[in-house]
Amino acid sequence: GICLSEVTQSPDQRGAELADAKIQCKHDIPDGNYDSIYWYYRKASTELTYITHSYSEERNSGRCGLSVDRANSSSILTIRTLQPGDGAVYYCALQPTMVHLL
Repeated sequence: GICLSEVTQSPDQRGAELADAKIQCKHDIPDGNYDSIYWYYRKASTELTYITHSYSEERNSGRCGLSVDRANSSSILTIRTLQPGDGAVYYCALQPTMVHLL
């Protein structure tokens, strides 16, 4: 089931101010078993903050871009023009497909 799935992300990264950073998320959930990939970040001692999500298309939101590669079970979050305040822990999460039993 989805609760036993494995999700892996890029290791810790450092980036120069004004450079771009790419964070990859890979998972083992088959293409048809999830709806969208969501990205969040959390700074020390704060709640998760939503960044963006997408089903399959590329999406841009401010300085963040999201690409989803469903065929390869992966997603890349791009943070453009890094700023000092971008330091945080970034998380990806998958929304499971709803199954209704009759």
